[in-house]
Amino acid sequence: MDLHYLEYVIEIAKCQSISRAAEVLCITQSTLSQYLSKLESEIGVKLFDRQRNGMVLTPAGTMYVEASKKMLQEKQELYNQIADISKGQSGTFSVGVTPHWGSMVIAEIIGKFKAAYPGVTVKIKEDTAEPLMRSLQD
Repeated sequence: MDLHYLEYVIEIAKCQSISRAAEVLCITQSTLSQYLSKLESEIGVKLFDRQRNGMVLTPAGTMYVEASKKMLQEKQELYNQIADISKGQSGTFSVGVTPHWGSMVIAEIIGKFKAAYPGVTVKIKEDTAEPLMRSLQD
């Protein structure tokens, strides 16, 4: 299923009219009407009651629109997360600290870092210098 088509049903519901929705979506009324008919045939239920004063969602249509909005929101969140990764604003890295530095400095540094980069996970390993050096080499 092309997620772009979910926007079609959402727009029809919002405008309560195929012709107004087609205008907003910059497609022909015929194309939008054919899409809706094909979709309703595919799922085996009407999504809209066609009335003189406009198109009203059926209970199945309401369910379809709500699910469509959630899917489009998930898509947008995924795109945002991918953009954050490409900008270095999300991910994970590890920091090794000795007990002395861990208690004195790392809490303040990590706190400021997390405020600036909330999407980045920081893993802290506290140990003596020699085991930390082995971990770094590994």
